[in-house]
Amino acid sequence: MGNPEYSWFLTSLGFIATVMLGAFSGQILASKQISKQEKLKKILILGTVLTIAGHLLTFHEPCIKKLWLTSFTLISGGYCTLLLALFFDIVDVAGYTKWTKPFVFLGRNALLVYMLFAYNRFINLSAISHKALFGLESVTGNWYPLLLHSAALCLLILIFRFLDKNKVYLKI
Repeated sequence: MGNPEYSWFLTSLGFIATVMLGAFSGQILASKQISKQEKLKKILILGTVLTIAGHLLTFHEPCIKKLWLTSFTLISGGYCTLLLALFFDIVDVAGYTKWTKPFVFLGRNALLVYMLFAYNRFINLSAISHKALFGLESVTGNWYPLLLHSAALCLLILIFRFLDKNKVYLKI
């Protein structure tokens, strides 16, 4: 019958809470009434409170991802919110945007990116990279997998840059 400690219903509450944390953060960022610095401050406070609350809760219950316990929901949501604050500060507040171009190419066609990686039936970038880098495995040794995946990522970005330049997007 399955693990008696695992409850899909209770775990779903953690999923719902995680989505709500993202929605609350999005509402803060979308607000037109407050400045970027105030948005950053609110997101930082939210992330800090969530992280501290989650760690304090671990004295009562462990932080277990598989069960998606409350402590895990708070800790992971807190760290994700703090990362959101970091990147909001770098990109939107400080204005460092040149390095974000690859993410823009991928984000504009996110559904196609998902399909490529989730199903890997349309195009196998790792196989293409392996053929392109053939012979380097003996030279690079243990670094070959990193080189292989980096080449696959570069190939992916080039493909999506081409698609973006030609305004080709997969939408539903």
